[in-house]
Amino acid sequence: MAVEAQFGQSTGSVSSSTFLKGNLVMQPLPDLKYSPYMTQGFGKVKIKSSSSLITANDDTSAFAQVGIGVQRYVSRSFLFRIEVNEYVIFSTTSTNKSNEVANEWKVGFAVFY
Repeated sequence: MAVEAQFGQSTGSVSSSTFLKGNLVMQPLPDLKYSPYMTQGFGKVKIKSSSSLITANDDTSAFAQVGIGVQRYVSRSFLFRIEVNEYVIFSTTSTNKSNEVANEWKVGFAVFY
């Protein structure tokens, strides 16, 4: 098991967002060449609407996340990962009482110092 912390930002023409997330990573078969893993996490996301929108509202929401992935060590300190996550973003407004569900696909590398 491992603990991860992530910080991210995204920008767009309609809105921009910043998030902070903590994950618990469970890797049941670490000795396999292509090792599967599962993640479970939580965090906060702050969404800032573009000023060009008439009803621009800034919003900060909590979220929960679960995911699965496969990783492979290319060398001792270099790791390749493919991951799929599903997020449930909890509604914080009184007008919208339903939670939002979002999916994320990631492919990337990790480097250890």
